[in-house]
Amino acid sequence: MNNILTIFQKEFKVFLRDRRTLFMIFVVPIVFYPLMFNVIGHFSSKNRNELKTTTFKVYLAPSVPSEFQQYFPEDSHIRVLKTLTGSPETLLQDNKIQAIVTMADDMEIRYLSSERTSRAAAARLKTTAENYRDALVTAKLKEVGLPETAIHPFKIERKDVASKAKVSGMFLGRILPYMIIIMLFSGAMGFGLEASTGEKEKGTIATLLVSQASRSQIVLGKLLYVVAVEFLYGILNVIGFVVAIGLQASTIQPDMTKKAGEAAAGSGFAFSIMPQSFLLLLVLILPIALIAASLIIAIGSYAKSMKEGQTLFTPFLMIFILVGIISMTAPLKIPEYYFWIPVVNTSFSMQELLTFKFQFGHFLTTILTTTGTAAVIIAITIWMFNRESIHFRS
Repeated sequence: MNNILTIFQKEFKVFLRDRRTLFMIFVVPIVFYPLMFNVIGHFSSKNRNELKTTTFKVYLAPSVPSEFQQYFPEDSHIRVLKTLTGSPETLLQDNKIQAIVTMADDMEIRYLSSERTSRAAAARLKTTAENYRDALVTAKLKEVGLPETAIHPFKIERKDVASKAKVSGMFLGRILPYMIIIMLFSGAMGFGLEASTGEKEKGTIATLLVSQASRSQIVLGKLLYVVAVEFLYGILNVIGFVVAIGLQASTIQPDMTKKAGEAAAGSGFAFSIMPQSFLLLLVLILPIALIAASLIIAIGSYAKSMKEGQTLFTPFLMIFILVGIISMTAPLKIPEYYFWIPVVNTSFSMQELLTFKFQFGHFLTTILTTTGTAAVIIAITIWMFNRESIHFRS
């Protein structure tokens, strides 16, 4: 045990002396994400305000009744062109006009979904058309002496009763598992290769192998170091992301539900997690961190250079990115067998925790399968470390 801690301390001292690495781990996540979302929020807000004041040029076909224009929404900034210098369809395709309205039996609004201004114009014209239609219906009802309630006997309202914590938990439950997994594996790649292949490039691998520490102790010491650092790297990135998205959510996406908007405004998402749930989340993350660390140390032991190690690890990283994407596009009912697939099950178990749908059976299955997978990879890594033909392959 002392040898394991000695190797851990040796690696950690090297880590603490590297100022650039410390800057990337401790400063960049806390500064980068808020800055990134602040910039995105600024330009999103600017674009929305620009659309509010933009004048939209539209063409109304002769078949459209003249009174249609009376129902334009207030401040719609719609300018009707009475004469055109070319074909309406050609002008629309060139975005020189933003929409065309025609009417036969039905009213048709033609627009370009590829252009923001055209989409905005079409939305305002749709509101106009609905107002005009309602006015015609009201007039017809008056002619026959019927009240408006004859066709609209009651109003339909949707009321969101989800708590702020559930609304923000729904969002974070989709994005956080992906973030955590990717950050763990990307962190493991950088620090794990330095701790394994880096020994070869520095020419210290032979000295390390003949030290009083056994090969298994060397692996476990380096494994402990990589897990600690990748854990730190992943957690700080996630904290920076959550804080940033919470502060800027209402600016970036104003069409969130009212509760989500309230949760996102000012003080950030109303994201809350019970202490026991947070501990369970850490328990879920630990086996994944072990899998990532042991896998990269095994690859680093085989690789002759950092470049080769990165090349060998990249396919695994792509697989884990795919796993993260799967967790973001989960089916409505998650199949039970998903919880038997290592890494995939961690994503969905974290999702259940964050969305207040915790199931102990799924949690236990996840822990057993991921811990078992980690143990197998660690055993393979120790076996590889005991073979000098792997370390010094030509």
